[in-house]
Amino acid sequence: MLRYLNHRCGIASGFASAISFSGISKDVADFFNGITDNPYLLFFIINVFLFIVGMFLDAGPAILIFAPIIAPIMIAAGIDPVHFGVVMVCNLSIGLATPPMGLVLFVASGVSGVPLQHISRAIIPFLAIEFLIIFLISFFPSLVIGLPQLLGVM
Repeated sequence: MLRYLNHRCGIASGFASAISFSGISKDVADFFNGITDNPYLLFFIINVFLFIVGMFLDAGPAILIFAPIIAPIMIAAGIDPVHFGVVMVCNLSIGLATPPMGLVLFVASGVSGVPLQHISRAIIPFLAIEFLIIFLISFFPSLVIGLPQLLGVM
């Protein structure tokens, strides 16, 4: 299993490097910057994008592929990189628990023996709470970086 994960992360890292060298990341940055100048709206659009990516791609490779592309956009918009990193990881993790590819749902169904449809319905209230948390940590950055700033780490 560890060997499989190392290959996936290695391929994702190579892909991210290829995208950076090809200039596609600049094109993506220009696209997102062309949509809006409002950093909150940009953050919302990036959140929706990351949530959709998380539904189809595992969190590790998604971070390796999209962080080098999206992080400079967010930093240029005035978003703290640590704040964006926490939001990105949370967003991609929520995507793992949502259909159509929800890996966590398949694992829970296999372990518990409960059909996937029942688990998908039962997780809806938890997803609603997770969306609320994503909203809170996205638009109230002191929830994420307040304690490190208070302790003098940042």
